[in-house]
Parts: sequence; structure tokens; C-alpha cells
Amino acid sequence: MAGSGAAGLGAKRWLLGSTTKSRPSSGICPSSASAPTGTLSTSTFITRPSTVRGQRERNVDGWCIPCHDRGFFPSAGGSISWPNGTRPKAREGLGVQVTERAARVSRGYAAVLAAVLLASLAAKEETRESPLPEGVAPFDAKPLMDKVAERIQTDKYRFAVLGDARHAKTFPALVSYLYETVKPDFLLDTGDMVQAGNGKAGIGYWHKLAKESGDAMRQIPWWQALGNHEMLGGAPPKKTRMEDDEEDDDDQAASGGAAEAANFRRFYNLEREYYSFTFRNAAFIVLPYRYPKGESEEWLERELKKASAARKHIFILNHCPFFTVGNKSKQDIPNEQTSVTQLFARYSVCAVFSGHDHVYYRTVRDGIPYIISAGGGARVYTVTRKREALPADVYYGAAPESEKPKKDADTGKSVTPKKRYVLHNGATGQPDRITADPGQFAVVVDVDGKDVQMFCVTAKGETMDEMVLAK
Repeated sequence: MAGSGAAGLGAKRWLLGSTTKSRPSSGICPSSASAPTGTLSTSTFITRPSTVRGQRERNVDGWCIPCHDRGFFPSAGGSISWPNGTRPKAREGLGVQVTERAARVSRGYAAVLAAVLLASLAAKEETRESPLPEGVAPFDAKPLMDKVAERIQTDKYRFAVLGDARHAKTFPALVSYLYETVKPDFLLDTGDMVQAGNGKAGIGYWHKLAKESGDAMRQIPWWQALGNHEMLGGAPPKKTRMEDDEEDDDDQAASGGAAEAANFRRFYNLEREYYSFTFRNAAFIVLPYRYPKGESEEWLERELKKASAARKHIFILNHCPFFTVGNKSKQDIPNEQTSVTQLFARYSVCAVFSGHDHVYYRTVRDGIPYIISAGGGARVYTVTRKREALPADVYYGAAPESEKPKKDADTGKSVTPKKRYVLHNGATGQPDRITADPGQFAVVVDVDGKDVQMFCVTAKGETMDEMVLAK
């Protein structure tokens, strides 16, 4: 190394890698208010501190020695590239050799600095990975429900049931109609409000939901069921992305595990994905995805037994239906009685509300009304399983025959006809009503003491179905 003694130190050499360069204008020594001037052609700047191996090697030539002795730089970990493959030797008496005490102090500073940096990064990562935008509190229904309980002092109230919106551009119009015209006291959501809400990749969809529906969810309580799309991972939404891409509507795997539902729980401030609550003369039981089993089925029976003993109307909220006429497979929805549906019959459940299969469907099995209310705005599905409906059932969905390709008489080419949508009401025996445009809908339930009535309404204010649930 060129230069020695006081002259070498006075030049405050900086090691800049393995090549000789001038000190950059931003290279300010931490121990001085200003850096020296002049071209430094004799050394390079250490970008990584040298490995401490022994007392004689505890010199870090090239670091500003006063800074190292004061503990500004760590003395262990990493390696150095030396110019021309030669490592400067320690020169005793010149203050170049770092003492053992200075090395220990240096390592202490490094440990503290590392801890502070890690804590800072962890805090930033926690904010970045939260399903809630920065500064937004969870959309917790419980505080709002307390206000509803203060306002309503009788057993006369109204709630709405909807689901499967998945960022549909038409969803705000449905919510506006409900808020301005129907005016429910609270709302039950059957799930699938986001496109893919699991993990880091799904964070953007929760932020999107907060932006789209956050104001509405702050006005009245929204009680949520966990859907499969809340547990799916996916790329964050693009601004130009169509919210209801049909290729994303097919069944996608989701096990319903606790880890997959973490964002869902944090967004709605829930301890777990299945829960219950009571209001006035009714009990509401929200089931886990896909269906209760094992411990959760035992929990369900306890809740049913408790509500029945209290002589309350019992309403069930679940994402996956127990019966359907839509396009979901038998593997997904068997359309068979199970140990869970037997519990509903045993404890005289008032109604079971579900979503998932994007149709409207109302059926009564073993004396229990099962209702699919999945008209929040995602693509309306085809009623491919309508043959499994009972004579008195009511359903609305895309007509199967409308999707069959037909040969054009002029060109001879196969053409898929435009979809048509059918409303079938087996309860009234009226002719099927066919429409060209899909409709959004929600179920509204009026409770007046012992009397409970349900009706299904569209965003245009039309009534598609109505039924007395209890009297």
C-alpha cells in the first residue's frame, strides 16, 4: 500500500472494492463533518467488513480508523477484495491495529443495529401484508350490532342475505337498492366477496373490497360466511381487470384450513371462521367451509340445542349449499341428506342460507327450507341439475338449452346462442319466465314475533319468490 505513517492516515484512505478509484462525493466519513479532498489512488473502499481470525488480523486497513475504533463498523462477517491480490499488513505504532476491546464494542454495535433493522423491516412487512389498508380498522359486525340492539326493542326486524359478489361492478347498485329501499337492519353474507383472498398474493383483493364496499359495511352489520374464494391465493387485482372472468368461475381447491382463512378472520375481526350470535328472538349460526365435521359438527349441535331450548328462530348461514340445481358437481354438492341436515331437522331450523352455486334456489327437504342466495354479481350459473329439483321448488339461473351450439342456416357454422335466463316457480305452477339479461338478487327476511316471511328481490325491485318460513 502506498503511503505510510501520519501521511497515510491523514489522507483518510477509503477502500472502494478491488479497483483504484477516487473517493465518491457522497463518501463521508462518519467521524468527521466533511470528507478530505484529493484523489485517493492508493486504496479501495471496503464494502463488506473483513473476517476476524486472530489478533494480528484485527486491522481493517482502509476503514477510517477513528470510526472503527469508535465502533461504527462491525469487525466480523464478510470478506474483502484487496487490490492486486495483496493484503496490507498491520503496522504497529501507527494506531492501525484494532484492540480486542474495540472489536467487542464493534460487534455490539452491529448486533444492536441488526436488531433495530429487523424490527423495522418486520413492522413494514406486517403493514404491507395486512388484509386491511393502512389505518383501516377491521370490519367488525359486533359493535354495529350492539347499536342495532339499542335501537330495536321489539321482535320486529328485517335482514337481507346475499353473496358471491367477487368485485362485480354491478354490486354497488344492488347494495344501494337494499340500503335505500329495502332498508335491512343487518346483512348476512354467504361468502366469496373477494376473488382470491389467501396469503400475500390475496392482500390486494381485500384492499379492493375495503375500497368498494367499506362505506356500506360501516353503516350496518355484515355477518360473513367463509367461501372458497376467500381461501384461494391469486395475483393482486389489476386496475383494468374484469371482475367476473368466467374462466375463474370453475371450482378451485380450498381445504378450509385455519391458515387459509387468516386474512378473512383479520378483515372481519373474527376469532375463527365459524361462530354464532343472537338477536332478539333469533339465533344465527355461521358454519365453517365446506361443511361442519368432527369438532365443528359437535359445536353445531351444542349451538342448536342451546337455541332450541331458548325457543328462538334458528337461521343457518353457510357458503356451500346442501342442495342445488346449479352447475356444481355431485362431488361438490351431493344433494343428499347428511348427519348435518339431520341436525337441522331435529332442532327445527327456520331456514338454511347458502351461496357458492351462482343461482337462486329454494327447496324444502325434510321440512327445512334451504335457500341459495348467490346473486351478488358474479356470473349467473346454468341450472344443469334442474332434474334433481322437487316439483314445488323455485329456481333462477341460466337456461341449459341456451348454451347448446346451433348451426347457422346461412353460413352453416356452429354458433352458440346468446344466453337466456329462466325463473321457474314450481310452488305457484306459473309458466317459466325467460329473460335475456342476468339479474342480481338478494333474499330479504322479515321477522315479526313468531311470524317469519322470506322474499327474493332483484336490484330492479322485482319480487322473484316469497315464502312463509314460520308462523
